[in-house]
Amino acid sequence: MSEDLDTMVNLTGSESQVSLADIAGIDMTDVKEVRFENLPIGSYEFKSEPGELSSIGEGEDAKALIRFPLIVTAVYAVSEGVDAAIIVGKKHSQGFQIKTMEDLGRAKAFLVDAGFKGTGQLQELLTAFEGHVFRANIKHTRDKNDKDRIFANIDFPKKDK
Repeated sequence: MSEDLDTMVNLTGSESQVSLADIAGIDMTDVKEVRFENLPIGSYEFKSEPGELSSIGEGEDAKALIRFPLIVTAVYAVSEGVDAAIIVGKKHSQGFQIKTMEDLGRAKAFLVDAGFKGTGQLQELLTAFEGHVFRANIKHTRDKNDKDRIFANIDFPKKDK
């Protein structure tokens, strides 16, 4: 085992931190399988959970990440053959890697395009975003390096100028 197993992490729904060693010791026999799935192309209403600021990678490869966890609360249009009723309650996450101030501007544009009005420091806005409801489309794009990998991304309807 690695020395990194002493690293402490937060698990969603847990009020305390657990070590990677604790996670490594979990009996996987009764753990439910969960597969990643993209939302289908369509038009949705989303309700936001608190935005999150975290990091991914280590050392010189470390990057800041802003993530907006969202829950589908209504379906306005969806791909043919998809049952809209089973999509309500599904989760979607919109994330932004922050390497430059321009990237931070993309995260701000997401908030503005979602109709969120707020000022202040980033962490204050991420917290205040919780519960915000907005309408947006989901579009699919393919990974430029792996055409079999498909991403579902928020696409806001164009506003008249």
